[in-house]
Amino acid sequence: MKLHLSGTDAVYSIEQIALTLFPERIPRYAAEPDSEGDRSETVLLPGRVETRIVLDGREALGVCPVEEKEGKRGVSYAVRTSFYRAALSFLPQKPLWGSLSGVRPAKACLVPAEKGVEEAERFLISRYDVSPEKARIAALAAVKAVKIRNGLSERDASLYINIPFCPSKCRYCSFITRAGADPALLEKYVSTLLLELEKLRREEDFRLVSCYIGGGTPAVLSPKQFERLLSAVRTLPGAEDAECTVELGRPELIDREKLGVLSSYGVGKISVNPQTLDDRVLALAGRGHTTEDFFRAYALAREYPFSINCDLIALLEGDTPEGFLTGLERLLSLSPDTVSVHSLAVKRASALEHAGGRGQVALTVGRAAELLCTGGYEPYYLYRQKNTADGSENVGWAKPGHASLYNVVMMEEIGTVYALGAGGVSKIFRDGEMIRRQNSKDPAEYMLRIAEQIHPDKKGQ
Repeated sequence: MKLHLSGTDAVYSIEQIALTLFPERIPRYAAEPDSEGDRSETVLLPGRVETRIVLDGREALGVCPVEEKEGKRGVSYAVRTSFYRAALSFLPQKPLWGSLSGVRPAKACLVPAEKGVEEAERFLISRYDVSPEKARIAALAAVKAVKIRNGLSERDASLYINIPFCPSKCRYCSFITRAGADPALLEKYVSTLLLELEKLRREEDFRLVSCYIGGGTPAVLSPKQFERLLSAVRTLPGAEDAECTVELGRPELIDREKLGVLSSYGVGKISVNPQTLDDRVLALAGRGHTTEDFFRAYALAREYPFSINCDLIALLEGDTPEGFLTGLERLLSLSPDTVSVHSLAVKRASALEHAGGRGQVALTVGRAAELLCTGGYEPYYLYRQKNTADGSENVGWAKPGHASLYNVVMMEEIGTVYALGAGGVSKIFRDGEMIRRQNSKDPAEYMLRIAEQIHPDKKGQ
């Protein structure tokens, strides 16, 4: 599907909404207009934007007024909305998220959220045509984010430490991870993290409010490696009072010795992630563990004073809506403190067939939200990914008092996050501006670059 603009350069806006609504048609911007094939033509006119979409020989027109006082942002909004209004003629049903595109739905309503949940809901429904049920989830998350943001100072910062290693690669995974890391490589990687932590402590002025060790699968680390890493984190200013989370991940790697080290170093939150409670689906996903492994690890973790999170993915290959929801009910019977429900991300439309066809992921995620609300959980952060089935969302649900400060700060971009390790992307806020710093994604390249920064005289050796 070719996308052409006249009178405006809002390419990002048109591409994002087109990808959200028609991912299977592979939308792409075209510098010149075309009169053949699937296409859209968006034109900025005095006081309005018009979009004409042609798909499979059918044609539809969408129009949106331009609010001049909003400047360039108003034009971008009108471009997106005019495309959306034209697209409705080709969609089997109205999208639950309306014309709202992008990764962070709650961020779109942070300003009205300052006046409460209902104001944020009304804003999302009126401006973006978001369904009431999705507007409610985003509004609740936005209000939580506003409360946290208002309690942070500019000196407050969060820390992310990436452990990009896993015992094996899951079939559905799109993260940059390395499967089967050997002990020597892990040891060198942890030593490099310690150098980067010391560099951060020396060069930046901040107070740590939250720390998150994720991946990958951090549980690949040995108890001694966890001890080295966490003892270094504890030297950072504010660390003793900071929230500390370790996303252990795969349950087959969790044991009493590791949990004891985490607890003794002040880790308050951990993740034990089954992803599904169906052994057949686990095998198809290449997870390398069973549901029994999960229940064993969860029971072991409950012997310590951790706040425990569990991740599930809706409709992995071989799963069904009924099977997923049954698994969720089994998980809720354990009463985890937080639950993250992720929507299946697909590479092509045919991948939806195993889940019963289009619309099933959205239906399943919606039913899961009902079960979680009934169980006393509230949404506290959410995000959307490209190529997610049915345009659905990923949501973190928490019991009162258990929401993750780090997740909210990171997802809504309301405070500084220093990201260490391979692939880490730091977002540093200074004087209202966000500065991005990115580490190399390759572990070997990352270790080399940090060594050069610490010992510049040995660069290239």
